Amino acid sequence: MPNNRVKTTKALQSKKGKAVLSKLHPHSRRAKQITRIALRDDKLAANKKEKKKLGNALTSRLIWFAEAYKHERVAHDTTPLDLPTMHTLIARFLARNTAHIAAESTKRDAHFSNRPKSNLLQKLEALCRAEAQEYAVNGFVLPDLRTLENLMLLSQWKDDHRCDRSFLGRVKLVRLFKDEPTRVVEEQRGATDSFRLEDSSLSCLDHNNNGDDDSDEDVQLIPVDE
Repeated sequence: MPNNRVKTTKALQSKKGKAVLSKLHPHSRRAKQITRIALRDDKLAANKKEKKKLGNALTSRLIWFAEAYKHERVAHDTTPLDLPTMHTLIARFLARNTAHIAAESTKRDAHFSNRPKSNLLQKLEALCRAEAQEYAVNGFVLPDLRTLENLMLLSQWKDDHRCDRSFLGRVKLVRLFKDEPTRVVEEQRGATDSFRLEDSSLSCLDHNNNGDDDSDEDVQLIPVDE
């Protein structure tokens, strides 16, 4: 049977006309159809917002690790990192909000001990719990910092392509696990297999230290040295 279900308000208006829709009985079939369309629109908008939020969080995370690599290596040292060092960086990343949480808690205790937690404090604590669970259970997602090719692609994504998400698919991402330090699960294959370095150096990692190059204004950059 053909699917004649109307899914948008525009399609419904073109089918019945605005005048007819404005005179509907509140319990009529058409009124229920309008309600269903409105609920669908709200759900799509919420999903889009959540997807954008998750995308921004991943972008901020990858920028942090790109900057952390530069801090880990001295100038002109482009040696890739090993797994133990990557786990060390993850621990630093997970602890980046510790001082902020402590400051918010102190501010709260300075007034009344039974004072409700601020929205900021609740969000920071929830973020810490979610990231800790990701590291312990599902594996922590981060860029693979073990190869020169992927380091070059990560640098190009951040600096040359201004964190363009269409270029992000070329960067290899992996999952590392807290209780299994040697376990590596490929999250995103990237383009490292077919990539050929035009320049054997990674000098671009030592310049253009502009973490705010992201074109998406909602992305919040996280200082590395916290």
